Amino acid sequence: MNSATPAHSEHERLLDWVAQARAGSAAAARSPFGASVARAGRAVVGAPFSGSVYDEYLDDGGDPAREPLSLPLDRFNCLSFVESCLAVARLAASDGAPSWEAFAREVERVRYRDGARRGYTSRLHYFSEWLSDNARRGILLDLGPRLGVPDPGTLDYITTRAERYPALRDPAVHAEMRRHEQRLAAIPRWVIPTRDLPRVEPLLEEGDVVGLVLAQEGLDVAHAGIVCTGPTGRPTLLSARQSAGEVLVDPQPLVEHVRIRDFYTGICVGRPTGR
Repeated sequence: MNSATPAHSEHERLLDWVAQARAGSAAAARSPFGASVARAGRAVVGAPFSGSVYDEYLDDGGDPAREPLSLPLDRFNCLSFVESCLAVARLAASDGAPSWEAFAREVERVRYRDGARRGYTSRLHYFSEWLSDNARRGILLDLGPRLGVPDPGTLDYITTRAERYPALRDPAVHAEMRRHEQRLAAIPRWVIPTRDLPRVEPLLEEGDVVGLVLAQEGLDVAHAGIVCTGPTGRPTLLSARQSAGEVLVDPQPLVEHVRIRDFYTGICVGRPTGR
């Protein structure tokens, strides 16, 4: 969907979503903005997962150089869910009725490098760059330097598997993506290893954005979501999960979810600042 022409139902859904994020008191929370992010996520539990949210326009013959801002509120992939929750929480913290244009601006500034949409290659495809770029601009606080260890892995998954990415059929897009991957080699990445998660668990707050780090050459994370308090009272992951086909609160504590899956090596965490 183009950000400039929302369907009436989508705008109504946005108004309702912001109202739910505003509901309740966050006075007792250590991070009021984080609590609002988590409330926003809980409000859409059960919404369908869709892996094609970003790239539907390519199936219709769209031009990667003119990527539209995709803003569906009735379906999500794991990162569009996080981005939308951050945007809704920001609107909930502001005065007055939220506008579609304001929602679009909030999503664009977290989804694209330097907050500016300049085509497919300006999108923050790798979660580690999504985290570092937003942290550099003060939108998130990267907890990795304080709690984690450097991740020495390379990032080249997208260009070495170009057949999975329709936009990379264009040689210019492929070359530009490769230049971005090479540039990322110089940007520090931080991982909190699985062995350290019990120590870190008490430090997690509702609304923290978590990436599950994958033991996969060329790739950083396999999944992303938002920390919330689970049914056991411990931090768990609220996310749009492909395997479940929907947005859900994981009944299993985050630490256990990662520890019993040997294809994960740890997590990376960003704390929304509300800025």
